[in-house]
Amino acid sequence: MTRTALREALIAADICAPEKAKMRVGQLWRWIHHQGVTDFDAMTNVDKETRARLAERFTLARPEIVERQISADGVRKYLIRFAPGIEAESVYIPDVGRAGALCVSSQVGCTLNCTFCHTGTQALVRNLTAGEIAAQVQVCRDDLGEWPSDKDERKLSNIVFMGMGEPLYNLDNVSDAIDIISDNEGMALSRRRITVSTAGVVPELTRLGEKTGAMLAISLHATNDALRDKLVPLNPWPNSPYECSDWATIEAFAAIVNKAGYASPIRTPRGRDILAACGQLRSESKKVRASELRAMAAAAGA
Repeated sequence: MTRTALREALIAADICAPEKAKMRVGQLWRWIHHQGVTDFDAMTNVDKETRARLAERFTLARPEIVERQISADGVRKYLIRFAPGIEAESVYIPDVGRAGALCVSSQVGCTLNCTFCHTGTQALVRNLTAGEIAAQVQVCRDDLGEWPSDKDERKLSNIVFMGMGEPLYNLDNVSDAIDIISDNEGMALSRRRITVSTAGVVPELTRLGEKTGAMLAISLHATNDALRDKLVPLNPWPNSPYECSDWATIEAFAAIVNKAGYASPIRTPRGRDILAACGQLRSESKKVRASELRAMAAAAGA
């Protein structure tokens, strides 16, 4: 919940009177998002009776990690189950940004169906809620041992909305999640280190800036609309009809762009061996399980 939603929920559940709600929200917020606790009894500055009433009405349980994989280059991929049949993937990439970046999903499946993207082969199941998006950050911090939030030499410094789904088709929940993630008394990840990546949902771009103040990445995929309307290769996935360009071709293209006076850094693919690179994510709640995908990938490489 956002702070506003949490305040309203506490009042509605008769946990506290309206005049004390702001104080109580502040207490809970720091325990949940700064300390990362998953048990109300750990909240030592909240009286025992209130903790019991909170436990009766609410839960701090994390979503289930169905599968956790670690790539040869240190990338970690989590298949997370939020509810029966509702699964999405998140990817932690070390040595990106100031320390490391978490690639979060905003939808289960996707509405765009780009056939060069593995996620696009899974029809949209539903949007993720703000809580489910923020929970991906909590799950990663659990795994990295990153609580409390102000821990020195943190490994997670950046958030990128480059996982499953088109964030601008779920902008309200994405905006609320960014409010939760960037709150200075909670997870305290700077909005300047949060990037929302979009395929180009133009009508929502202004609202994204106004609501979130986050950084923006637009996936162009081509130099003109006619070519962009066609299918283009990204990272390969089992049975994908495309392959990535070879390194010499990539460098030659970058040289042309650089010569024209534009910066053209080449982003090295990470986590390909566990299908964690861009365009490779796909929850398997509807069709093939992740273990079967690895077998398919091994067979394809044989």
